[in-house]
Amino acid sequence: MRKLWIVPLALLLVAFVATFVLLSTPGLLTRALQWGAASFTDYRLEIEGLVFEPSQLQLEFDTLQLLPKGSTGPALLTVQGFAGDTRLADLRRGNLEATTLKIESIVVYVSAEDDSEDPTPAQWMQYLRFLPASLVVDTVHVVNRDGDVAIFPLRDIRGARSAADRFEVSLFADLDGTPLEITLEITAREIMSEQGRVTFRAQLAAPESGTRGTLEGLLTGYGDAFRFDVAVDAAFADVATFIDLFPDAPPLAGALTLQGKLQGDLNSFSLTEAAFELDNRPAYFFEASGAMTSQGNPDPNLSLIASGELDSAKYFLRWLDLDLSPLGGIRASIALSGTVANPAIEQLTVVTASSEGLWIALNGSSGPGSLGSPQLPPDTHFTVHALAPSLALLSPWLGQAPTIDPGPWEFAATLRENDGALHVQNIMGQLGHSESTQLSVTGNVAQVALTPPEQGTRVAGIDLGLAVSSADLVTPGGWFDTDVPPGFSIEGQVQVSGTDAELTLRDGTARITHELLTIDVNNLNTVLAHDVGYEPQALQAGVLVQAPEVAALGQFTALDLPPLGAGTLEGLLTYGGGRVALDTIRATLDSPAGELLVTGALRDLTGAREAELNARVQRLSLDALLTQFTAGTTPSAELGSVSGRFTLRGTQADYVLPSFEFSSAENASLDLRASGNGRYGNDGWSGAVSLAYGSDDRELLKALTGLSLKPVTGQADLTVDATSAQLQANAQLGDTALSLGGKATHTGGTIDGLQATLSSALVNLDDIGLQASGSEATDYRPTEQLDTDSDSRSLQQFLTNLPRYPIDLRIQLDTLRGEATRFDDINVHVNGSGTTYLLDQFDFSYDAAPAEIRGVVDISLDPPGLSIAGQAQSIPLNTLSRDLGIDTDISGSLNLRGGLSAQGATSAELLQQLDGSMAFALENATVEGAAYDVLATGILTWLFSGAALEKSTFLDCTMAQFILDNGVARTDSLFVESPNMIATGIGSFDLPKRTLALTLTPRSKSRSIQIPSSISLRGDMASPRTSVSPIAATLDISTEAMLFVPRLLVKIFGGGQSKSGATRPCEVLLTQ
Repeated sequence: MRKLWIVPLALLLVAFVATFVLLSTPGLLTRALQWGAASFTDYRLEIEGLVFEPSQLQLEFDTLQLLPKGSTGPALLTVQGFAGDTRLADLRRGNLEATTLKIESIVVYVSAEDDSEDPTPAQWMQYLRFLPASLVVDTVHVVNRDGDVAIFPLRDIRGARSAADRFEVSLFADLDGTPLEITLEITAREIMSEQGRVTFRAQLAAPESGTRGTLEGLLTGYGDAFRFDVAVDAAFADVATFIDLFPDAPPLAGALTLQGKLQGDLNSFSLTEAAFELDNRPAYFFEASGAMTSQGNPDPNLSLIASGELDSAKYFLRWLDLDLSPLGGIRASIALSGTVANPAIEQLTVVTASSEGLWIALNGSSGPGSLGSPQLPPDTHFTVHALAPSLALLSPWLGQAPTIDPGPWEFAATLRENDGALHVQNIMGQLGHSESTQLSVTGNVAQVALTPPEQGTRVAGIDLGLAVSSADLVTPGGWFDTDVPPGFSIEGQVQVSGTDAELTLRDGTARITHELLTIDVNNLNTVLAHDVGYEPQALQAGVLVQAPEVAALGQFTALDLPPLGAGTLEGLLTYGGGRVALDTIRATLDSPAGELLVTGALRDLTGAREAELNARVQRLSLDALLTQFTAGTTPSAELGSVSGRFTLRGTQADYVLPSFEFSSAENASLDLRASGNGRYGNDGWSGAVSLAYGSDDRELLKALTGLSLKPVTGQADLTVDATSAQLQANAQLGDTALSLGGKATHTGGTIDGLQATLSSALVNLDDIGLQASGSEATDYRPTEQLDTDSDSRSLQQFLTNLPRYPIDLRIQLDTLRGEATRFDDINVHVNGSGTTYLLDQFDFSYDAAPAEIRGVVDISLDPPGLSIAGQAQSIPLNTLSRDLGIDTDISGSLNLRGGLSAQGATSAELLQQLDGSMAFALENATVEGAAYDVLATGILTWLFSGAALEKSTFLDCTMAQFILDNGVARTDSLFVESPNMIATGIGSFDLPKRTLALTLTPRSKSRSIQIPSSISLRGDMASPRTSVSPIAATLDISTEAMLFVPRLLVKIFGGGQSKSGATRPCEVLLTQ
């Protein structure tokens, strides 16, 4: 038994001795290791320079390579410069707690073609037991050959156990040329054969790039499974370092900081409680929180909420192409879901505001792929809201400052994805102030292609409502360089539909109001096409214009119109091909003076202005017309009315009135019938008008003219051509036939010459209403009806209105006859041109006694000058004054000769400047009243001879010659002779002041002894003061006796009713 025991002991001793010999012999040890690797693994082992010191348990070798069997490729593992020592306790425990290792270089080669089985996570956990007490590795190179060759170098690896279950290591790495500093602390919590749990803390730093990171947590391996639960705290100076881990992630820039909790296994992970900060200012800055998960998918799921600042929405909404950088800064918040490579915007809010007041807000969501995608993702839904105090703030986007500025504006809309395009809904926009001028838009746009298509339309499904309102169109008119009178307001709206290639405007309405008129536009429809510059095509609109008083509209056209009554204009406005037309016109004028109806059409209003109009006039009141056009005239009897029609055809180059007809109603007091035709072209008006008139209503004629005319009939024909107008008119009043012929020449419608002749073989004063002693009205005084305004304004108006073109006016009357008067061969001729007008003939004869007057008016002088000269013989004062109804106390035959001149614009000025001379003689005159010639030479004779009872005084001759200077007429040759008396005298008359100074000395023809006496008159012409010499005063017995001469002189020289002067048998004085 004892020998049997020696056998195993000997075997054990032999085994010990063999092992000692093996370890002590490097060659044998090398071959043993190579045999073991080849026998028990799929690899072959090559070792060079192996040295082992059994006593010290130290092992060294120069090179160790582990290669796949049968492969000629590179070694999977190459270790150079290995040196290590251990303890028997480590060998006994199966770990390296007391072992130190030092290696110069390790090269690990990883190939995709390597089909060897990798260690399981649990096995990796087992390997942690072999971490030595101290580890020094100079370099490690990991070569990865998966397609391209990638080398990951490590250097200066220094590790050591800080406790029995804890290992700490530091090293340096190079990642794509960026140096990394790495520290790692590993603590074993549970290491068993089938599972293991360790906690670790890893710190990474890249000083050059500013990247740092800390990972701290728990790693668990069991069987083939591996889980981690790690807290992450990282900072990347360039976010690209991070997102490069996700090849399909959107491009980002800036610095990234990241904190969170990372959990997972070899196939999946989740990042929760994450907090991010991305700083790429001034472009953008964001803070975010959320989570990221992956279930074996290389594109992790994402749930993120972020907020920050950015300079453009393109980072989120590249498809919107909305550059907000001119605003200077944008506040944004975003909620993302989906995957890292294909995120969806759950909620995005973008708000920006400039210091000038432009505010824009964008809010909504978008489907997967929307973050940074240039294409519009599905399920996009955004609302946009913008406002500003002025359109000028949109200049950076409009390219130039707007030329108009209605004021503040506001816009809101909903943006939705629709089959790859943008659907704009719930559009609401306003521009301007509601209390002044405001434009508004509402509606939808079904499709907006964000990328212009090669063919077709970019915008389709437009459905908008446009509205405009303005309290006063003056300001909007100024935007378009149009002067609009104040007081006009507008309210309008129209529906717009179609595409950007062709817009349709429909159901448009507008109302333009003013206190003087209302313009209604309805059913406006048109098409605006892009290929013709959006010029309206086939435009149609109903137009209704209403004015309560048409005449008031004259203020818009500088026309002074009489009251015309209410008017309406209705028609269909059309536009197409550059032509504006107004069709189906129906215009009415409802006036107290009558009714007007116009129908037809006006075409090409901005071009040829073609007209086709038919007009009908109903019951046009002549009374109303007379009242309107003859101020102050009110007929004593109704004139009736006229009705008629006319037609207008042609274009502005050739308008034609084919015919027109007007006639008064039957049994009218005034019968009028007019007809004719006309044409208006480039040379102006041409045509012919014929007027027949008549009335036997003498009360009506008297009301119209102020004269008691005989019944009148007549005919007038007017012809007009491009250069002249000719009138030929005839009138018959009783036995008087009057003819008027005239011609006016003109250039471009401006008169430049006038000729006219009024002629008659016989004019009865009774026919033309100038006979005072007619059988029908013995108290009729025609001169009272003809009394004209002598106010200075009438003279000024006359001088101002004198034509500046040549005139030639004539009056030719063979006989002018009254009941007691007859004048023959009356010829008047006035001609002139420019500023000088001549009365070169005013001749007539009475009872073979001729008279002639000549004169001139020169308005080139300042003030105007007038000059007149003439003579007349044997003018019968009593017959002419009786026929004209002039009351006078003097009769006789008057002779005149003289000349006067003056300058002045008023009658008062003319009197002040009146110069010249005038001589008169009154022959065989009778002065109504007692025998003043007897009274002047002796009061007793006058009383006792019966002269006081006489009814008149007969004067053989009264004559004088006056010199006028500045309105004062002086004479020293006054002579009066009667059958009883001869008187001489001197005197002066101040015509402007209407005063006189006259001295008269009478002598009796019947007494041989004369008592010298004189009579003087002084003061106002209407009521002069009278005085006599002292000698004569002692003989006077009454005031009446002293006033007989003044009364006589006043009647002769101006105190009576007559305004005439004298000449004849007293010719001796006048011709001296």
